[in-house]
Amino acid sequence: MAVSEDMGRSWILISGAWDTLSGPTSALALNRGNNQIWYGGQNAIEQMVLRRVDLASGAVLRALGAPLPGPLPSARFELGAGETLAMPFIHQRYDTPDDFGGNCACGPTSTAMAILHHGRLDPWPITVSSPSTHSSDYGAYI
Repeated sequence: MAVSEDMGRSWILISGAWDTLSGPTSALALNRGNNQIWYGGQNAIEQMVLRRVDLASGAVLRALGAPLPGPLPSARFELGAGETLAMPFIHQRYDTPDDFGGNCACGPTSTAMAILHHGRLDPWPITVSSPSTHSSDYGAYI
C-alpha cells in the first residue's frame, strides 16, 4: 500500500514492498479515530489477506492470511460517524462445492455477497472440505 500527496507524481510506501506480484484489493476502510487503515482482498494465489496498518508509523499491526481455518461470516467496514457496513463474505474457492474450481468466480461471488447484504438470498447449506471441513450457507449459489 502506498500514498501520494502530490496527485500521483510520487508515492510513499506504507505497507508491503515495491515491484511485487499482487492482486486487487477488494476491501479498504479508513478509521480516522485511531489513524489506521484496514485493507484486504485476495493475494496473487487467491488466498484471503487482511491487514491493519497504523498510518503514523507505517507499522502493520495485524495481518491475516489464508487459507483461513473456516469461513469468515462477514466483514464490517467503518464508514464514519458511527456508521458501519456489514458485508457477508463468501470465499470463491473455499466456500463453494468441492467439485467447483472457483478460480474465475470473482464476479458471481461478489454479486452473491452484495445480494446477501440486502437480505435477498435464503441459506442453501453445503459441506465443503477445503481448507478444512465446514458448512457454507451460500456457496452453492456460486
